Amino acid sequence: MPPPTDPAVPVGGSTRTSVPLVDVPPTPWEQELANVAPDGTRSLESPLVLFAMVFGPLPDVEAPPPGVEIPSGSLVVNDVLDRFDELTPQQQAAVTAAITPGPGPETVFIPDFGVAAGLRGAGIARAPRSSLADALVAAMTDLGSQYQGRLGYGLPGGVSVVIGESANNDFGFMVPTFAGGAYSGCTVTISSARNTDAILALNTLAHELFHCFQAAGAGTQDVWKARQKWWSEGSAAWAAAVVTTPDGTESGWWDTYLAGPALGLFQQSYSGIGFFSHLAETGIDPWTGLPGIFAAGSNEAAFAASGADNANFLSSWGSSRLRAPSRGAGWDSTEPGTSDGASTPQPFTLGDGETVTLTADSYGTNLLQATITAEVVTVFAVQGYIHMNDGTVDVPIVTSTPYCTKPGGCGSCPDNTPLPDDPQPLAANPVFGVGSGAVPVSGAINGQTVEDYCVEHQTVWVHLERPAKSGVLAAP
Repeated sequence: MPPPTDPAVPVGGSTRTSVPLVDVPPTPWEQELANVAPDGTRSLESPLVLFAMVFGPLPDVEAPPPGVEIPSGSLVVNDVLDRFDELTPQQQAAVTAAITPGPGPETVFIPDFGVAAGLRGAGIARAPRSSLADALVAAMTDLGSQYQGRLGYGLPGGVSVVIGESANNDFGFMVPTFAGGAYSGCTVTISSARNTDAILALNTLAHELFHCFQAAGAGTQDVWKARQKWWSEGSAAWAAAVVTTPDGTESGWWDTYLAGPALGLFQQSYSGIGFFSHLAETGIDPWTGLPGIFAAGSNEAAFAASGADNANFLSSWGSSRLRAPSRGAGWDSTEPGTSDGASTPQPFTLGDGETVTLTADSYGTNLLQATITAEVVTVFAVQGYIHMNDGTVDVPIVTSTPYCTKPGGCGSCPDNTPLPDDPQPLAANPVFGVGSGAVPVSGAINGQTVEDYCVEHQTVWVHLERPAKSGVLAAP
């Protein structure tokens, strides 16, 4: 059954057409990114395969071509460095060589971030360097000032920017340093070979620099190693697109996010951009929660720190994947950098005497569309957030309520009494968006004929007479 779409619906003064996402085989890169456990952890082999896709062959590692351009190497570099002691000596040597810039790299140092008016003045090392280096330092300083103002802290130890030639397809990556286990600085390496597109360059600089702020917010090496990719890559993608201009890579990450519940939140990486965008569109300021996320140390604590355990967020988390703004608030996902993709609801049918469950796993979503042939439906046993919409009726948080789906109305009970609880009209093809936090959402929808509904809800009076006996009077 095709999902409902809203072609050419005005959004923010423009029009767009939501395109239902179809099953497109993932690229080798996307497939390996998704090769994680439900909590986001991965085997040692997986980061080595990803590293080889980005930087080239590694000893004893088989890796296919990624099948897609990769704008950042931070995820794979840091995952491999976190487990460097587990590599063979040959692999260690190959990793070190791969992330070391080619001949003649320029290195510039930014000790701190000031106001925008002082970007090119005091506080920046002024060794002779190329115009590219000047441009990168100016951009990094401006970006760092923005992040510092929004997050409320700077970068102890400053930032070293390494500009080197690279034949690899990575644009850049960052590596934090720790002294005695505590954060002490950050190095961002940029390949000048791809500094030809200004939007791509600026967005990627913003992405890599934001990783430095994440590491500084984590504070210690142990907490940094415990980072989860759904927020480390998702928030970097979101923040870079907010403070600069989306560079086009976001649309693919959005498609992964919108595709549905196949990947739980904790299994996502760059596609976590949709999570932080949904925070913003439901009135939750992501910048306020980010410092707590960076220092959280676990998936569950990071989710709690984000502020997402909130009725506005959870009641529209699943429904927003439909990308149908004509249905009202909570049925669309918005910028930055979103694609035209839309999630395809799971279809189900509901007839008389049938019951269908409506569920979502912890920290997950679901999107379902019904075809109802029953005359009366009741949603019951609801725990959590279920959002229902039939194109006219919109119920952001469904409770145990009956609805009439019989064409022409449900009338009255066979004995001509009004239907109990006055079921309200509902079209026969409602969509249900489900979103859950720590507690899984559970609910069910039941279909009945009008007659069965009336019998089930009929009030029955039973009159009993107590006969008189010794010491007890007769009584009703």
